[in-house]
Amino acid sequence: MRLRQACLLFLLCCPCFAQAEAPAPADPQEATPELTVRQLYRDYAWEVLFDTSEPTHATDSLLLQDTEKLNKYFAPELVQLFAQDRACQQRVEGICNLSRDPIWASQDPVVTALRVDAGPMPHTVQVSFLNPLSKRQTLLIYAMAHTGQGWRIADIRYTDTPSLQQILERPVKE
Repeated sequence: MRLRQACLLFLLCCPCFAQAEAPAPADPQEATPELTVRQLYRDYAWEVLFDTSEPTHATDSLLLQDTEKLNKYFAPELVQLFAQDRACQQRVEGICNLSRDPIWASQDPVVTALRVDAGPMPHTVQVSFLNPLSKRQTLLIYAMAHTGQGWRIADIRYTDTPSLQQILERPVKE
């Protein structure tokens, strides 16, 4: 009984433990735009935490996922643009339109203080994080679309460059 009381007292005194998030709904139709983006970062935040050159992580990167996995987060139009850019990269054996990881707005992301919140407009999600080396705060605005499979990312707007969709829609190299 004393252990139980001590645990309860600890949880009450440490709000960081008491504010655990509810699990994502099993039915994607019940998910919110924020939950979709939170799940994306839960599934791919390891990219900024672990050495991605290790063989165990080499094919796990978001941009190397197959269409089925990309469809879990992105609207069909964006998935098609990813596929076109990937085909271009294979054809030219190099970079085409997408030269950085879209969810980190960086080629070599280093991130702390990640936040995922409702966006400034309906159907948007705001993601912010800090680069601890440069002390630069990054803000991304996710434009969300409600599809038959639930909320999906239709675009990512950056503060310093064109949006993800605009980048991917550029004419590809031949």
